[in-house]
Amino acid sequence: MRKIIFIVLIVPMFAFGQDTLNVSKDQRTFCLNVVKSVIEHNCDQYYNSINDSIVFFHKMRDTIIPKSALKPQLMELCNSIVKNDSLDYQYYLNNFKMQFYNVNEVAEIISRGRKERNLSTLKYYKIKDGDIFFQGANHKTRDRADFILDDAFKFIFRKIDGEYKILLIAP
Repeated sequence: MRKIIFIVLIVPMFAFGQDTLNVSKDQRTFCLNVVKSVIEHNCDQYYNSINDSIVFFHKMRDTIIPKSALKPQLMELCNSIVKNDSLDYQYYLNNFKMQFYNVNEVAEIISRGRKERNLSTLKYYKIKDGDIFFQGANHKTRDRADFILDDAFKFIFRKIDGEYKILLIAP
């Protein structure tokens, strides 16, 4: 099962290479605001970017949890993700790749016809047209690890009631 999680998070980077989904300015801005809020430890903004019910995807299982039940953990993630406070938002923009993938395409590539690898078998997360997987955790040169955790830089989001919200976090 660990292989599958690895595949879910890594295959899109290799399968699509540099060709990522063309996203709207609003979608890109949403993701950049999430990244900026984490880097600058603006934890309330990060918390508000997450849907009221958040799905955690781990070991090819999904668990749905009310966001309010995870507030301490989400705040801790936000406060501890950056290794070195001299790494600022501009450093991120200059040194990290932002990649966007259509979740349906990612699911199709991952499954390769095998039901046990299909994202559509998850209990709580249901793929909808327009869902986007944001992968913003890759250093451009791939020779550095500037952040302690990259969980906040990998997520699936969609527009809900007129606002973009993170609905799935892939640790």
